[in-house]
Amino acid sequence: EIREAVNGQECLDICKEYTPDIIFMDIRMPVMDGYETTKSIRENEALKDIPIIALTASVLAENDYVTNGFNQLIKKPIELIDILHVLTVYLPFFTDAIEEDETTYPFENSFSELQNNSEVRAIVTNDILPLIESRSALKSHKVIISIAQKLMDIATTHNIKGLHSFGEELHIAVSSFDVDKTDNMVHTLIEQLKFMQEG
Repeated sequence: EIREAVNGQECLDICKEYTPDIIFMDIRMPVMDGYETTKSIRENEALKDIPIIALTASVLAENDYVTNGFNQLIKKPIELIDILHVLTVYLPFFTDAIEEDETTYPFENSFSELQNNSEVRAIVTNDILPLIESRSALKSHKVIISIAQKLMDIATTHNIKGLHSFGEELHIAVSSFDVDKTDNMVHTLIEQLKFMQEG
């Protein structure tokens, strides 16, 4: 359940009535700002251990948020992947997914069919590389979903099963908020694209 407050005082009132598992605290708020609200929460014995994540567009120094009682800082504009990373750090994560060993998804092998297909290799690098040139773009949920869909489209057009499976797994990982698997697959994709580009 998500509760939203429009100002710091309302945030305190909600916390006293309904103890949250985590708080995303905007620094600039009317009535009571994020600093003052966080200070009040830390002084309350029943609330002091709640993780509080600072949200700001300012140039707040990385060390400043700790001294002001925050557990972590997320700078605006905020991407979904930033929120997901924080949730996996501070909240217990449960999944009904079946545990998989490394042999279930040999990601590198998904690109083996492209080694002797220069045409498709060129299409993949030309269509996907522009999307991942900026590391900040890879924080975007929409960008990664777009990459996964493009991989599946290319694989379907050229009947490349391994590439399609990779795109499908990446799409599922992002959609199910599996941050670790998404990071692993994106890293593999970048390495494979670099290898294909050099080749």
